Amino acid sequence: NAIKYLTDTGIKRNRLKGVGYGEGKLKNGCTDGVTCTEYEHQLNRRTEFRITKLRNGLNVQYMNNTPESVDSAPSGTSMTTPTITLTPEDFKGANILWIIGGTFADIKNAEKRLSSIKANGFDNAVIEPADNSTNHYIVVAKVKEAEKAVSIANELKDKGFKSFIKKK
Repeated sequence: NAIKYLTDTGIKRNRLKGVGYGEGKLKNGCTDGVTCTEYEHQLNRRTEFRITKLRNGLNVQYMNNTPESVDSAPSGTSMTTPTITLTPEDFKGANILWIIGGTFADIKNAEKRLSSIKANGFDNAVIEPADNSTNHYIVVAKVKEAEKAVSIANELKDKGFKSFIKKK
């Protein structure tokens, strides 16, 4: 669909290459048999573009999720982030809940986010390997109570950080 859209807007088909990875390149550890929220699954449903040659400037519009490698949209761009309401009922029955403040393939980006999260009062945040992945989670907290997990996730949101809650 992405290639069709681009060719419909005038980009020559021979300039494009589409690759489907399925579960081969997940942004997080939501593989078969791993309990994940719908939000976590949505992080893996994406279209990514790699621009290898550029003649002119580029105006990027981020939809749904800001790339993990940037803290804010470059000037001249806009971002739209979905509003997702978390409720404790979504997480009842889990042994432990991880509040994740980002998933990163690049450890340097993970370290940058960790530093920013810690500077905002989340002193116990750490970097841990993501489930079945080469990515890294920023684990802000590990709690047993669903209410506490939602409270921390909302506090992160209020401070400008995207997060999700992982059932363990």
